[in-house]
Amino acid sequence: MEEEKPKAPYQLMTVDPGHFHAGLIQKTHLKDLDSIAFVFAPEGPDVQDHLNRIESYNTRSDNPTHWVEEVYIGADFFEKMLEDRPGNIMLVAGSNARKTQFIKKAVEVGINVLADKPMAINSQDFELLKEAFELAEQNKVFLYDMSDLTGLFRVASFLGLGLTMIGIGYVYRRFVFRPPPQEV
Repeated sequence: MEEEKPKAPYQLMTVDPGHFHAGLIQKTHLKDLDSIAFVFAPEGPDVQDHLNRIESYNTRSDNPTHWVEEVYIGADFFEKMLEDRPGNIMLVAGSNARKTQFIKKAVEVGINVLADKPMAINSQDFELLKEAFELAEQNKVFLYDMSDLTGLFRVASFLGLGLTMIGIGYVYRRFVFRPPPQEV
C-alpha cells in the first residue's frame, strides 16, 4: 500500500484564465501552495494560453516548477468548480462579464479569492462587489484585488498576505467562532 503524500495547506483553483496574471502566481514554486492546481474554464484559446504558460514554467532550464494542472473545460466551468471545490483559493483573471458574480458567489460559500482588475465594470457590479467584501468579512475569507500585479515580488507579497489571512480565518473559525451544536 502506497502512502499518499500530504497536501499542502493551500490549493489553487484558477477560474476562466483569460489574462496572463492568472499564471503569474505559478511562475515559481510556493512552499505552502499544493503543486496540483485546478483549472476551470470555458472552451477557447485563453485556457490553452494559460496551460502553455504553466508548461513553460515547468520546462524552463532555470528553476523549473513542477505544477500539475487538472483541467475542466465546459460551459458550466464555474458551477463545476463550486460543486467539486478541490481547492481553497480561487484565482479569477479573465473575462470581466461575470467576474463580479464569480467573486461574490465564491466568498459567499467560503472560498478565498484573488481577482484581477477590474473587479467591477459597471454600477451593478460595483454593488455586487460591495456585498462580496461584506460577505468576505463575515465569512472570514480574503478577497484580494491583484491590481498592478507585475513582478514576482508582488506575486509573493500578495500570496503571503493571502496565506496569512487564510491562517487567521482558520484560527478564528477553529477557536473563536464555533457554530452552535446541531440538534439531532
